[in-house]
Amino acid sequence: MGVMMTAQPPAMVVTAQPLDVAGEQPSVVEELFTANDLARWWKVPKSFIYLKTTSGELEAVRVGRYLRYTQEAGRRFMAAQQRKA
Repeated sequence: MGVMMTAQPPAMVVTAQPLDVAGEQPSVVEELFTANDLARWWKVPKSFIYLKTTSGELEAVRVGRYLRYTQEAGRRFMAAQQRKA
């Protein structure tokens, strides 16, 4: 049985807007989640998030030494899980 996404995502960590050298404002600021955020949202252990990240099934963004996850990466992972179910 696959993991189901329900309700809205937890509180999000918003990335700072990057400095645009050309003077234009970025069109989209991506919102990032921590592994803990995803674990609470999906009601799974945080170790599950890290396991899926290290296996390459769940895409992460490295911010310095920290791993962060985009909402789109979470949706892709969940869609793949539902196809397996």
